[in-house]
Amino acid sequence: MTTPSVPTAYRDQRAQEYDDRRFTSPAGLAIAAAESALFRAALGAVPAGAHLLEVGCGTGRFLLTAFEAGFRCEGLDPSPDMLELVRGKLGKRATEVTLRLGEGAQLPYTDGAFDFTYSIRVLNQVGRADYALAMVRDLLRVVRPGGLVLIEFANRWRPHRGGPDVRLSPAEVLATAATAGGRLRWLRGTFALGMTAYWRAPGALLPMVSAADRALSRAVPRLCARCYALIEKA
Repeated sequence: MTTPSVPTAYRDQRAQEYDDRRFTSPAGLAIAAAESALFRAALGAVPAGAHLLEVGCGTGRFLLTAFEAGFRCEGLDPSPDMLELVRGKLGKRATEVTLRLGEGAQLPYTDGAFDFTYSIRVLNQVGRADYALAMVRDLLRVVRPGGLVLIEFANRWRPHRGGPDVRLSPAEVLATAATAGGRLRWLRGTFALGMTAYWRAPGALLPMVSAADRALSRAVPRLCARCYALIEKA
């Protein structure tokens, strides 16, 4: 397999620390719960026992949820260290999940190989908008007609004070999906108040912040910091 042209930052110790640094504090757990709720909503539209692919599976947060729900799962990631963490979490059942090293815009799978493909917390990290949109097209390429694709992305229309992460508009993601034969099932959002609101909220106020964020996110999904588009392939 060729070396990924978009390198991962999550190697060695950084891969080991990924979950602990992000998802073990009260704020981190609330953020993870918000993401998980949208992922589970998409899984609810997928037939039982379907064949799934996660692109950018990381430490397996979402992949293990799908596996435990009885889906036939495969995962791809550019970090061998992340893949080893997934195998460790699976333990004796590691042989039941196929994991591959690779990159998201050049998926090493045949057309229509899966019933459902998805990518979460990845498109904003790939360095270039054109690469992120190429990933959208390839996620659709490897799903069968009638299959589903879940695409999560950082919203261009939100104020941004950080590093060089890729931000896309809902319109350009949906237009790119349409060129690959995809049509929108639903578009939802999360973190309408921003993730920073979670991290800065005192512990006693965190449930109120989370509830307010969920309500606002349902009302204005296209203005959320993170958008989730569930696409059906024609």
